[in-house]
Amino acid sequence: MPADTDRSRRTAPRPRTTAPPAGRPLGARLRDNPVTRFRRRVQRAWDRPLTAYYVIAGASVLLIVLGLIMVYSSSMVYAINKGLGSSYFFSKQLVAALAGGVLLVIAARMPVKLHRALAYPIIVGSVALMALVQVPGIGQEINGNTNWISLGGPFQIQPSEFGKLALVLWGADLLARKQERRLLAQWKHLLVPLVPAAFILLGLIMLGGDMGTAVILTAILFGLLWIAGAPTRLFASVLAVAAAIGALLIWTSPNRMARLSCLGATDAGPADICLQPLHGSYALASGGFFGSGLGAGVEKWGQLPEAHTDFIFAITGEELGLAGTLSVLALFAALGYAGIRVAGRTED
Repeated sequence: MPADTDRSRRTAPRPRTTAPPAGRPLGARLRDNPVTRFRRRVQRAWDRPLTAYYVIAGASVLLIVLGLIMVYSSSMVYAINKGLGSSYFFSKQLVAALAGGVLLVIAARMPVKLHRALAYPIIVGSVALMALVQVPGIGQEINGNTNWISLGGPFQIQPSEFGKLALVLWGADLLARKQERRLLAQWKHLLVPLVPAAFILLGLIMLGGDMGTAVILTAILFGLLWIAGAPTRLFASVLAVAAAIGALLIWTSPNRMARLSCLGATDAGPADICLQPLHGSYALASGGFFGSGLGAGVEKWGQLPEAHTDFIFAITGEELGLAGTLSVLALFAALGYAGIRVAGRTED
């Protein structure tokens, strides 16, 4: 045998005797691990058309049930001190919840055309009721705000609540009709008559002194303009004007300025002006992570005014702790996000 052939055999690389590892590539195995599969299943479930509706219904029911429980827990001491039954305010809230449930079912079964047809009577009726509130002897004042009409007995209505619904329905119908005619590209059609009508509602609310409801109505107006595609410059201008008006209303009202000065207060101040926000902070701080237990809060025994209305969230924090308050916020977040998903899939 020639020498060069023998040398080539000795120096030639030996063939591999080990096979590559069996199985799929690493990337495929990572994509199919249990966590990834679970995330895909959740995503598929969330993308189903009815899932968002189930989330809305579930979050609403849980909020109503939790609200009823906390109304009873936070109001029973106050009701007993007033010579009423311990379940007095709970019963009122339960009646309102049941009536709201009936109206919800009726509204859900109504065709869209009927909603749009009712928008105009609702906004006209709301303006009439809100004007009626300012008539002496008809409107009732509660804690410095005149925004209520008594229906006899323990039942009252707040017409500004109908004003919120009216602005949503009427504003949406108005903007949809203008969109169909390609008119929203012109700023005058975008703002008129939506903004003047909203200002009429806001003016009637502010006559009663309820700035909190006015802020909510302003947020509804901005939401309508934003979804309708208002230009950023126009949107910012309207927002700046509203902020300036709000600042003026706060600055010219001693009551609102006093409330503003209580932000972050560490003592009750002169004449106990900051007593309510201070004890609201105490209630939230004393709850810890899991709270003192349902019904075991102490602030509702007289230290915290309006425990069953404006400061019910503070009692929730005291009795159910951080876990309870975060649960409430999570339910509202789920409600809002699911509502946006439904709206995003709606063409009308």
